[in-house]
Amino acid sequence: MIAPDTEAARRLLMGEGGVPDSPAGVEELETRVIERGCLRVDLVSRQVTWGEVDIALSAREFDLLATLATEAGRVWTFEELMGRIWKTRYLGDADPVVSAVKRLRRRLALVVDELRVVSVRGVGFRLVVPD
Repeated sequence: MIAPDTEAARRLLMGEGGVPDSPAGVEELETRVIERGCLRVDLVSRQVTWGEVDIALSAREFDLLATLATEAGRVWTFEELMGRIWKTRYLGDADPVVSAVKRLRRRLALVVDELRVVSVRGVGFRLVVPD
């Protein structure tokens, strides 16, 4: 890609309107806490709990889980996840998303077996939360 300056490169990558804010931007969210079964994601304090157990996550893992939890069961495309979490356009390389999901799965597995991030081949991921 060739652009005359960094601002032009940013516009090429992100588009004129930019990309939506991550779930951590609570100003536009209707709720500040997402609860799905035993899962509780506090967007203000950036804490995740499963029942009474805290789940320690990195900032990227938190944003990924919070995004998936906003509509549990919904398939989030690679493009949507790249826009919300990485604030960039999806250019066909799913590796950053796949790597982040692997790390998130490892963290979740330390605490809970029932909560799963499921792959939808060639499309993206969805969060499965038991009732």
